[in-house]
Amino acid sequence: SGTALEVFAGIDAGSTTLKIVLIDKCGNVLNTWYEHNSGDTIETARKALISLWKQYADNGVKLSIAGIGTTGYGENLCAQAFGADFHTVETVAHAFAALKHFPDASFILDIGGQDMKAMKIEQGIIQEVYLNEACSSGCGSFIEATAQSLGVSVNEIAQTAFKAKNPAILGSRCTVFMLSSVTTEQKNGKNREDIVAGLCRSVIENVFSKVIRVSDANKLGERIIVQGGTFKNDAILRAFEQYVGKLAYRAPFCGEMGAYGVALLTMNAMSTSSVKSRFIGFDALQTIGYSKITQDICPHCSNHCSRDIIKFSTGITFCTGNRCEKGNVSSTTVSQPTVQKASPVSLAKDREKLLLNPDTTTIRILPENGITIGIPLAFEFWQSLPFWRALYGALGFSVVVSGRSCVTMAQNGNRFAPSDSICFPAKLMHGHIESLIAKKVNRIFVPAMRTLASRNGHSTAVHLCPIIQGMPILAKELNRPFERQGCIVDAPVFAWQSRKLRNNQLIDFFKTTFGIKPAVTKQAIELADQAQNNFTEQLATESRNQLKALEESNGIGVLLLGRPYHSDSLVNHNIPELFGALGVPVLTADALPDLGKIDISHIRPELYNPFHTELYSAAIFAARHPNLEVVQLTSFGCGHDAITIDEVARLMAIESDKRPLVLKIDDGECKSALTIRVRSFIETVRRKRESR
Repeated sequence: SGTALEVFAGIDAGSTTLKIVLIDKCGNVLNTWYEHNSGDTIETARKALISLWKQYADNGVKLSIAGIGTTGYGENLCAQAFGADFHTVETVAHAFAALKHFPDASFILDIGGQDMKAMKIEQGIIQEVYLNEACSSGCGSFIEATAQSLGVSVNEIAQTAFKAKNPAILGSRCTVFMLSSVTTEQKNGKNREDIVAGLCRSVIENVFSKVIRVSDANKLGERIIVQGGTFKNDAILRAFEQYVGKLAYRAPFCGEMGAYGVALLTMNAMSTSSVKSRFIGFDALQTIGYSKITQDICPHCSNHCSRDIIKFSTGITFCTGNRCEKGNVSSTTVSQPTVQKASPVSLAKDREKLLLNPDTTTIRILPENGITIGIPLAFEFWQSLPFWRALYGALGFSVVVSGRSCVTMAQNGNRFAPSDSICFPAKLMHGHIESLIAKKVNRIFVPAMRTLASRNGHSTAVHLCPIIQGMPILAKELNRPFERQGCIVDAPVFAWQSRKLRNNQLIDFFKTTFGIKPAVTKQAIELADQAQNNFTEQLATESRNQLKALEESNGIGVLLLGRPYHSDSLVNHNIPELFGALGVPVLTADALPDLGKIDISHIRPELYNPFHTELYSAAIFAARHPNLEVVQLTSFGCGHDAITIDEVARLMAIESDKRPLVLKIDDGECKSALTIRVRSFIETVRRKRESR
């Protein structure tokens, strides 16, 4: 009584729960707090901090915060609300806490409410990070919801499961299908205990089938650490040990390890700084309020994101839901976005700028003919647009490009998509067609590109994706430009295994369609080739300059693997900007020098697509380059990448100890999940390099 206690606080604002840990100046845990957030992270955290403060006050102890740190999904929100001194990505916080108690940890698995995090550790350094993708099956909310459908509360799951005589085999499925499996098992005579035990085992099956994906548990090492709220359940822990055939070590503060880790990191950060804590204080906590504006339309770019804006009584404004940094200000209080600091080079952004704002003058061979040609900036046009713009311009046509992709454009095109399961770039194509119709162009050019020559010279790797080949049919039959506005769709079928074939087919198309003489078209093709070469050389020059800068500074750069259209900022969800915010430049595969000289004869899959040869060559290039890491973008619904993902990882493992970061993207908003993956990846790479 009558004493004062100075502590460091860690807040882990998870997707479904809030965790708080208080530690003393020696890192010893004084208090823990674990509670469902009830959908209101700020209010739950505010009440929890006040409750902890009052517990000490009631015993005559004056509690003061020497430093406060945040992590988890609500990391930035809580940091802004309470004046955090430190915040970090949750994978780093979880690993730091685990290594505090288990310095010899070889593998850390954390299962939270809606996500899983797994980390391979060597000599105290994170070597690889595994995260679940869009599906939250196998996480805490999954088993909680399924158990509740059986009338079993969270606290009863373990004791119910241990009563099972013959656990049900439910497999690794999502919540919707799992409920169907549970119903089937009930009809087959399984009792509640057997089904709950089967659920506990299915959680672990999900871990190994959807996240870790290792066939041999020995690869996890000898000291496996499990943590996260889900592992508070003894039945889940036992199911894990049965699956791997090894003893697992449960962390001492199992559900609060993220909060514990960020508290320790905050203590370390504050110990080397003379600056006082930014924490707003317990008096302010009791009076702090906030207002929330939902579905605020951001005016600062063409995406027009629907944001949520939270205004705190302290004067702080926090924005969420925006796709880019321009939306981090309130449209109701600030007329213009704040000036952003210069970001590192992003060749994906440079490509977009060069295609939409070409710094070239159209060279005419034929006079203007008054015909406007519309070109949708979709699919293969992300690579070949300079060629087509120069070709049509030289022959007297006015070229109109559909423009930069935006949310409104995507929404306008969605109703024409032939299938909801088709990849997002294919859906987006219809939006670009709609944009051209709205611009009242005379004709829309969408060729059926069957084949393209490979940069590596592989005679079989020439066939394009069937979706790209069928794009003209989809545009004509579903968007119906001619029927709606009299806009003609030019859809020639091209097979370009060689330059000679290409020239002959172009000459025939322009002669048949527009009556242009072959000699004139041939001359225009030469100008178009020159424009395409200039575009390619601009990107290649920037790539060479960036590689040189990385080598001189011994910095980290990211090579973005994917298709040319993954440079579309709407398709890639501004992932290059996420890396830019971390000071990491982004390069693209087609801009790398001498890529065609790399030997890929040892590739396992059959080579039939020119973009695949480029992708494999670039993966080998990056694996060999000391300053490059690989990020592979793939669209949900892309069958090709089911093969390329595994092959890229295999090729890199042959050449180096690097592992690619695979990001699966579609039309859904996923900024928080992508940010966690990107930050975890870069943090892991940096720590690995520092340890060498």
